[in-house]
Order: sequence, then structure tokens, then C-alpha cells
Amino acid sequence: MFAPLIALLLAVPSQQASDAQIAAWIADDLRRDSRNDRLDAAERLAAAGVRDDLLLARVVGGRLAGAGAQGVVVGVHDGEVVLHGRARDTDQREKLLALASDVSGVRGVDSRALLLPGEELVETVPVEEPAPPAAEPPPVEPFAFVTRDGLAGRGISVQVSEGLVTLAGEASSDDAVTYAAGVAQRVPGVRAVRNRLTVRPDNPITDRGLELMIERELEGDVLVQSISSAILITVHHGVVRLTGKVLDEGQRAQAERVASGISATFAIDNQLQVDEDLVLTSRGRIPGFRDFRRP
Repeated sequence: MFAPLIALLLAVPSQQASDAQIAAWIADDLRRDSRNDRLDAAERLAAAGVRDDLLLARVVGGRLAGAGAQGVVVGVHDGEVVLHGRARDTDQREKLLALASDVSGVRGVDSRALLLPGEELVETVPVEEPAPPAAEPPPVEPFAFVTRDGLAGRGISVQVSEGLVTLAGEASSDDAVTYAAGVAQRVPGVRAVRNRLTVRPDNPITDRGLELMIERELEGDVLVQSISSAILITVHHGVVRLTGKVLDEGQRAQAERVASGISATFAIDNQLQVDEDLVLTSRGRIPGFRDFRRP
């Protein structure tokens, strides 16, 4: 029976992502609806030129333990890994070196302190070269987001100070407020989220009423009236979703402009698809398309 596999972890205080990088990640995740992504924190940090040493030590240590390492100490500083301990033979040492090197975010591996049977450690004083600073992303300008399930925000600002995130702006619903905070909390380096998003004021025009208003506007628009009956309009908390097909990008953009021009519209989720092969009959109908109008 094998003895318990142990890998000890040593890491100096982690180099964390800057406040500017954290804000950029939050804005990007909100805009692309990242909830279904399986984001790896180490890979994300490495891609931005930032390394979380403690996280790297845990990942490397886990891989070495799974490969049979016993009593190996993993030290990490600024992405540089140092392995301390003993290997059974040359093959195992080379295998552990390769496993550590293959971890995303690792800049290099020093295995001189990983000794073979009978070897003694010769102490040396390493000369460290400072790592080049990671490029800072540009400041995050106010932005909007719309998710696949109809959650939206506009005028969103993200401020970060020493890992404390402040979200401000307007959201379409309470669920949208919760969504934004949840996305921010998943970003590496975030310590806490201060959620100051406000829900849009109640509008006297109901979602169904807004659907009817947009339908009438599309029917009266010179550019899109010929295919207006093939556009499905659904509204949830003022977030308008347009689905169906249009003849060209001009019609797609115009349909969005028409829907956006109504004051009760909070945000647009334009899922209209361009199909240049659509054929209109003399009566302005598209053969094979059902009329999406609700009774």
C-alpha cells in the first residue's frame, strides 16, 4: 500500500491583479454573460501577465502529489517554481519537473533542490531579475450589458480600490442587480462588492404594451415594414428581444433603432438574423414564415 502522498506548499505573499485589471475583467464578464464559463483563475491571471503565487503553488503541489511525490515542497515566487525534497530516481525527477512546467502561469521551474538518493544540497544565492510590469488595461468607461435570459444594465460603472469593488448604474430588475454582483465576486482579486446598482423606476407602459407599440412602429417604418410580420418581439422588464430574419444589415440595424426609440425600452437584445435569400411576395409576406403576432 502506498504511503500518503504529500506536497507541502510555500509561497510568499501573492502578486495580485491590479485594481484596473480587476475592473476590466468585471466589465468584460458582465458584457459577455460569463455565468456558464468555467474560468480558471490561474490561466486568467497568467494571460494578463499577473501571477498568483499561492494559487500556483496549490496547483503544482496537487499535480505532483497525484504523480506520487512524497514530501516535496513547492515554493513559488512571481511565477517561478522551486522544488525541494527527494525523488526516487532520475526518471521521477524529470517527470515532476515536466508536470510543474506544464502548469499554466508557471514562468520556470528550478529542480536543483529536488535531490536523488545520496545527493547533498549545495546552497547557492540566486540572482533574481525583476519581472517586467504587466501592462495596465485602459480605464473602464460606463457600459451596458444584456444577458441571454433578459437581464440588463446601462450606465454601469466599476470602481475598484484595493480589491473592494463598487458597482453603480441602472439595472432592469432585482435579478439583474444580483447577477451583476455575482459576476463581480467571481473575479480573481475581488475582496468584497459594494452593489449600488438601482432598479429602473416603474413604467406606466407594461411589457405587453411595449410589445404592441414596437410592432406598430415597425409596421409603419419604410425600411422594415415589408418584413415586420416576421419579427418576433418579446419584452421582459423593459428589455426588448428581437428574433426572426431580415434581408440585410440595414434592416437589422433599423429594427433596433425603431425599438430603441420608444422611451419605455430599457435595453435591446437584437437576435435578428440576416438572410439575403428571403423572398417577399407582392403582398409583402415572406413565404414559409408564420405571422408572429399575438392574438
